[in-house]
Amino acid sequence: MKKNIIIISTLLIALMFSSCEKFLEYEPYGQPNQLSNMTDEQAMQAVYSLFYWQYREGTMGRGFMWYENCSDNLITGRTQAEAQNIKNFVDNGSSSRDVRDNWPQMYQTINYANQLIRSAPTASKLSEKVRNSVLGHAYFMRAFAYLWLAPWYGDNGPNGGIPIVTENTGIDEIDVPRPPSVLDNYNMIIEDLDKAAELLPY
Repeated sequence: MKKNIIIISTLLIALMFSSCEKFLEYEPYGQPNQLSNMTDEQAMQAVYSLFYWQYREGTMGRGFMWYENCSDNLITGRTQAEAQNIKNFVDNGSSSRDVRDNWPQMYQTINYANQLIRSAPTASKLSEKVRNSVLGHAYFMRAFAYLWLAPWYGDNGPNGGIPIVTENTGIDEIDVPRPPSVLDNYNMIIEDLDKAAELLPY
């Protein structure tokens, strides 16, 4: 009897795992530099991947709620220096997760957006509508990433702006110097947002 239970259990487990095989298979989205081989649908999936780097508490997650504190629509209800500083627009030079994690995650977004901007114009399989959508989203997300970084790390004084890396920056030039002022970053952000506005539907 015990032997039969073991055999039946083993068969059931094997059956469960074999039936999941097809369900667990997926089509990879591919990399943004492979747009030339992608269909419209695959290219849009590559665009959706842009948002992966942004889905965190401080940017597109629940962190937005902290800004409601500024309008008195929300009460924090607990002591958290980081949230209180955001509420009161205070930058105390802390190395909290919002400060620590922003730099690498935003430059990953910038890198991904740059790859899309570089490869979309020559992707011959894409329809004009999808090509415009890919470029529009890439310009917007690059501007968003720089807009998130500029106030934290740039100034119009001794530090200057933050490094500007575009689709034309080569690997050997990636260690670019800081611009003289953060205003250079804001000018680039405005240019990217203008391009996104031209390419995306109203």
